Amino acid sequence: MSIDFNKKISSPSVEIVIQVRDKNGNPTGKTKTFGGESCRDACDWYNKQKPNKKKKRRKKKKEANK
Repeated sequence: MSIDFNKKISSPSVEIVIQVRDKNGNPTGKTKTFGGESCRDACDWYNKQKPNKKKKRRKKKKEANK
């Protein structure tokens, strides 16, 4: 077995690992990872990971009959 030190494995300059949590804040054991070259790509990826809040529906008011 020979080891070749001339090969360069390029690693990404930005790596992010996020712990996935449930709605109560407890860890689920899952992780999400990102690796890339630019900070802008990392920022875009991070913003996509945020959960979307559901919009609350407003109840329609019943009109008073005259």
